[in-house]
Amino acid sequence: MAPVVIDRRSNPSKKNLSNRQRFIERFKGKIAESAKKSIGKRSITDSGDQEISIPADTDEPRFNHRNDSGDWDYVLPGNEEYMPGDPIKKPSGGAGGGRGKNGSPNGEDLTDEFEFYLNYEEYLNIIFDDLELPDLIKHSEKLILSHQLRRAGFTTSGVPTNLNVEKTALAGLSRRIALKTPKLKQIEELQAQLEQEQDADKRAEIQEEINRLKIHANAIGFLDSVDLRYNNFVPQPKPITQAVMFCVMDVSYSMGEKEKTIAKKFFMLLYLFLNRRYKNVEVVFIRHHDRAIECDEESFFKDRESGGTVVSTAYELVEKIIEERFPVDSWNMYLAQASDGDNSYNDINHAQGVMSQLIDNLQFMCYVEILAYVHPGLFDTTTNLYKSLGDLQTTFPKKILINQIFDESEVVQVFRKFFARTTQ
Repeated sequence: MAPVVIDRRSNPSKKNLSNRQRFIERFKGKIAESAKKSIGKRSITDSGDQEISIPADTDEPRFNHRNDSGDWDYVLPGNEEYMPGDPIKKPSGGAGGGRGKNGSPNGEDLTDEFEFYLNYEEYLNIIFDDLELPDLIKHSEKLILSHQLRRAGFTTSGVPTNLNVEKTALAGLSRRIALKTPKLKQIEELQAQLEQEQDADKRAEIQEEINRLKIHANAIGFLDSVDLRYNNFVPQPKPITQAVMFCVMDVSYSMGEKEKTIAKKFFMLLYLFLNRRYKNVEVVFIRHHDRAIECDEESFFKDRESGGTVVSTAYELVEKIIEERFPVDSWNMYLAQASDGDNSYNDINHAQGVMSQLIDNLQFMCYVEILAYVHPGLFDTTTNLYKSLGDLQTTFPKKILINQIFDESEVVQVFRKFFARTTQ
């Protein structure tokens, strides 16, 4: 069999970058599938490289020897039977010697997987290749501007803190050279006349004129007010490049590990998606049952409590946090909520009222209702919370999106449904 050479280095130093990109493009489907499976294993705020595994039996470019040309010499260690030119019989039982696929004695597939790393930017490009935020959100972002000062040359007036010493010194030097040059030239000419003049009175007059010109030349100041140069700054409109994402999840007893795993995958996708658009993304975790508290990521996904469910407490806490820490004119705010749809009957109208006020400060809200133990189509799965948010979605069709998820495999599908790119 002809030898095969395949470069499978992890490429940590960005070597052979063009070859690497061609490889990713060839196996984009398999890489994307593996990348999406890895989402649930990452921390939400993790921005490191991602290890990806794809099947090793990929159709990769290979270097092969031509069997019909060249001289072939083999060194077979331990050979005591064959001489050059002797044919070698095939082993009995076929080329595999009676072994299964890939040499496995039990017929198992022992093909190893090809493992390599995607850097953070490559990982995001694979996950969100054809997704985008809704058009309404993009339009509203253009209206939210901050002003950042930028350098705009120099000016002759300003405050002392903006004085540019180098430019000021150069301006003073240029002025002194410009003013001294005519006088120095006249002094040189008079010096030449003085050397040739024989008359004593004439020599005295020339010497007096030379002294007068020297006094005027030396009287030019080192710095003058006209030499001062100040750094000039002008305000430049700049779109807000920071966002905060509120992750709201029901942690009552009915939300088990399976439901939380589904929720984490959805929150992860949304965080990574926002991270592509904004320079800075803050994440606020809010867990609730009959009361709401802000917590860290570990408590958010692992803690489990019993008790009733009052969704309005979470919305009210979001309002409070926005008021205290995130000015509306400086932050783009997103809210992602995951729940099994349970809510106190007495809280339904109140929660809807709080959210109808909160939505004005949000760029976008998405709600996923996780019904992991109910088979769709057999029963009515429309909960009161889902109906309530559905009414708000009718009022704000592009600021609120809701969907139910019955299985972990639907997370990416639902996310793509929310943010599928639309043609203009």
